[in-house]
Amino acid sequence: MNAMSDSDAFKIEPPKHGDVFKIIAILSLCWSGLMFLGALPGALSNPSANETREAIAQMQQLNPKWAEWLYMYNEAQSPAFKNLYAWINVLSAGLSFTGVLLLWRFRIYGLWIYTAGELLPYTLFLNSHLITGLQTIGDSGNGALFFAMLSMLVCDSIFVFLFRKHVLAAIHNS
Repeated sequence: MNAMSDSDAFKIEPPKHGDVFKIIAILSLCWSGLMFLGALPGALSNPSANETREAIAQMQQLNPKWAEWLYMYNEAQSPAFKNLYAWINVLSAGLSFTGVLLLWRFRIYGLWIYTAGELLPYTLFLNSHLITGLQTIGDSGNGALFFAMLSMLVCDSIFVFLFRKHVLAAIHNS
C-alpha cells in the first residue's frame, strides 16, 4: 500500500529548463564571457594618443573611409571619455552574464538585467555617431558597420524574446 504522507502532498516540483532555453543560455554565457574577457584588457590598458594615431594610420591602408571615421571619433573624445566607453563595455558584458545566471535560477529580474546588458552597447554606438555626425552612417565605409550593428540588435532582440518566453513558461508550468 502506497500511502502518501501529508508532506508529499505539498511538495512542489521545481521548474525545469527546456532544450531551447539551455541552448540560448549556454550561447549567451559563452558570448558574454568572451566579451567580458575581450573588453577587460582594453579597460585596464589606456593607450596613449600616439599609439591610437599609429593604429589609425595602419587602418588607413586597409580601409580609408573607416580610418577617417575612427580619426574623427578619436579626436572628438577626451581620454576620460574613451576610458569610460571601455568600462561600459565591461559593465555590459558583466550585466549580460549575470542576467543569464539569474535566469538560469528562474529569477525573472534577470531578464531585465540581461536586456540592459545587451542594449548598453547600442547606446554607445548611437552616441559615437552623434559625436562624429549622423551623416557618417550612410558612408560606404560605415554602411557595413551599421548593418552589422542592426543585425546584432535583431539577434539580441530574439534572444531576449526567447529568454522571456521560456522562463515565463517554466515558471507558470511549475
